[in-house]
Amino acid sequence: MIGSSAADIVDVPLGIDLAAVALGGLSGAVVAVRHGFDLGGILVLSIVTGLGGGILRDTLLQRGTPVALTSPWLLPVAIAAGCVVALFSESLATDAKWTGAMYVVLDAGFLAVYASVGTAKALDAGLPAVTCVLLGVATGTGGGLLRDVVVNTQPDLLRPGTLLVSAAAVGAAVEVLMVRQVGFSRSAGYISIVVVVSLRLVSVWRGWESPRPTDVRRAARRYAKGSADGASKT
Repeated sequence: MIGSSAADIVDVPLGIDLAAVALGGLSGAVVAVRHGFDLGGILVLSIVTGLGGGILRDTLLQRGTPVALTSPWLLPVAIAAGCVVALFSESLATDAKWTGAMYVVLDAGFLAVYASVGTAKALDAGLPAVTCVLLGVATGTGGGLLRDVVVNTQPDLLRPGTLLVSAAAVGAAVEVLMVRQVGFSRSAGYISIVVVVSLRLVSVWRGWESPRPTDVRRAARRYAKGSADGASKT
């Protein structure tokens, strides 16, 4: 059942973890180039973005030292991603349009893969469905949140704009449903990644935005005024 707390065996291949770190590292490094950071700054932002979501996930799960600090692969991959971007930093800095497009694609992939991995880890821990979705969203957006804090900009996930948290939440929910209701433990993560990437990129392309808060009293006054105007015309 979807609300079950029994652990689900959801295998996360090392390659998926490495892909999440690589995409996050590239995304962070591109942002560093756009802000004019030096080599050290590029590497710092690559590491923070690439590993931040995983460290947050493992800290919340309380399963010992975060994998990012014990794995012999994850930190080197994040550093390598920063170095790759640094090698093309001048070209990226002078072509704002190409850099912007690259950032959107990398960020979508980073969000999707990390959200899927975070959801899988929560499922494997036997957490409730809602908690699995929450952990997936936190893992997917954690690195980006830390990245924005480091560069001193308002975090993307806290302001109205193209779907970010919503896309991660939908993808995580799909993964939970696929695992606990359908039994697709092997393919659920890949389906989740496709869903998140598609929602994120289509929202950018179509200009879809996350909902803004609505003041109920103001909305009621507008509705009442509209009804009165309609009645007076008839």
